[in-house]
Amino acid sequence: MAQWTDPADTDRCRTWAKQAGADLRAVGTGDSYLNLVTEDEDVDRVSAFWNDARMERLAKVKAQYDPNNTFRFNHNIKPHQPD
Repeated sequence: MAQWTDPADTDRCRTWAKQAGADLRAVGTGDSYLNLVTEDEDVDRVSAFWNDARMERLAKVKAQYDPNNTFRFNHNIKPHQPD
């Protein structure tokens, strides 16, 4: 995430921010860091981030500690619903 205060710096700052992103993607794994995922993405990054077995385990923990999904205003994992 890049931020600056002077509008005159916009072009310069966008350039270095985009370059930094490209540099990181070049050496990265393609995985996401969930704290930097935005809500306007068209991919469910929570599901894409964890495999099915881990999602199932997290959903069971969520059901145990937050069965009403009170803490859902984040990258939500829904509580496990037994069949």
